[in-house]
Amino acid sequence: MKEKTELEILKNAILLERRARAFYETVAQGTESKAVQWIFSIYE
Repeated sequence: MKEKTELEILKNAILLERRARAFYETVAQGTESKAVQWIFSIYE
């Protein structure tokens, strides 16, 4: 089994963060609820 290098682990972590941010922005823009918009826009 191939071990992941530190660089690969960091790249994957950054990719996950970018995907999460895109998800949060999509949710914030797609809802009419001000509370949900506020919660999901905290990340910005």
